[in-house]
Amino acid sequence: MTEISKSKSESIGATAPIPDDGEIKVVIEESPKPRVFSFDSLGKVMGMISAIKGVAEKIRKNLEKLDSEGRLKNPQDIEAAKTEISEKVSQYSQTHPESFDSKTNGAGKKATLEFLQRDTKFALLPYSQQISYLKGEPLKWSDADSKSAIKPSGGAWKEVRLRYALSLKLEAKDLEENGKLDEAAQFYHSAAMFSPQDIGLHADAARLLKLQSEKTADPTQKKLLAESAGQHLEAVAVEMQIGRVEVLIGKGKLEEADRLAEQLKTDFYISLSPEQRKTLEASPKFRTYLLELNVSQAEIADKQGKHEKAVDIYQRFLKHNDKLIAEHPEHGEGFLLRAKIHHGLGDYGAALQDYQSLAKISPEDSGYAESYRQDLRGLAKRFSAEWHLAEVTGDAGKTTLYLTEEIKIRSVLGDSAGVKELSPKLAAMSKEMGFEKLMEKAQDLAGQAHLSPLNSHLKELDAYVKFSPKDKGTGYQLEFSAA
Repeated sequence: MTEISKSKSESIGATAPIPDDGEIKVVIEESPKPRVFSFDSLGKVMGMISAIKGVAEKIRKNLEKLDSEGRLKNPQDIEAAKTEISEKVSQYSQTHPESFDSKTNGAGKKATLEFLQRDTKFALLPYSQQISYLKGEPLKWSDADSKSAIKPSGGAWKEVRLRYALSLKLEAKDLEENGKLDEAAQFYHSAAMFSPQDIGLHADAARLLKLQSEKTADPTQKKLLAESAGQHLEAVAVEMQIGRVEVLIGKGKLEEADRLAEQLKTDFYISLSPEQRKTLEASPKFRTYLLELNVSQAEIADKQGKHEKAVDIYQRFLKHNDKLIAEHPEHGEGFLLRAKIHHGLGDYGAALQDYQSLAKISPEDSGYAESYRQDLRGLAKRFSAEWHLAEVTGDAGKTTLYLTEEIKIRSVLGDSAGVKELSPKLAAMSKEMGFEKLMEKAQDLAGQAHLSPLNSHLKELDAYVKFSPKDKGTGYQLEFSAA
């Protein structure tokens, strides 16, 4: 392979250390915190790896078996790889016999090829050896099928780095199976630097780095290991493009945002093993990411006028968010997301309470609560203007519904005088409209602006308003708790 530079001048940061428990002791070099997993050359990746003494040499030896295209170059290594591949193919055939039927269809061959490229050293073989292997026993593919499945590739970095990553990943699996978890963690970590888009690699690295963090007694190394595990979890969110969903929503590209959110969730469950999913789902940060995807879809549905769908999503994932906070009350992002859910459901008081809870566990985030109060003041003014205008134009339904929202917000803000002043008017207006007409009007207005479930989903009305046909037409009466 191309000569790997051993110069530390290319190092742009330090990787996680490995505690000394009988394996390899790692010394971390002091350096600025790098931007992790964004490397565009072999030299930069090896600069990162070189910060781990001992393990770096073992990684280097693994990669030196590959040529400049990331393929095995030594005939002995090639033959050994073919033997390993055949052993794994034999095991695979026991559970996927249909893939070895001479009449197997394209789907069966595709699945077999994916297995070869993902779980064996097949992709590390020279091109000619790959073709020969597919045509030989036990696969016996035709020459045309073999050449159609495998295309010649050059030495472009984006292709080479994936083969480097595969070589390190397979070594990491062997190390883990043999109980050398410290070394396996660093091989997964290094493989992820070559293939940052592989969220499975990040999950495996995070799992073992977290385990090592829990095992070590050294507080400095414990912190570094935990931070490195966290970086891999953050990288998963970046690679899954979770933030892009919000960007698309902001640009009004709702259908595209919804498709992306659905695809990201599908990829999460299809591309990861159960163990990898378990690792990610155990992280409060990543659980928040997954919840955020679903909450984004509720926001999309609401903006598309699909209000019952939006409320259903909000309510379902509110339960998950409640569980997240109960299990990890120190995780501030859980409160931020739940505040968003509560606001989407029109429960302004609960949203404000979440922001206040966040301030208690994270004083530096105390500004969220005041910002939200300012937002509510602005929303109250908007609703006030809306119902006054509707009153002038004689639209009793719109007047009633927007007036209700203003009263709810004033109650949350502690404006008892405003609530007292406006509530009698609401009772009179709701009496004039009647329940059925209000339901019809609410559905008309729901798609035009943010209205809470009180207005856009009147089946939820009883949560906020007491109304009975037997009350002799006294109208709606709102019941508020003290702000």
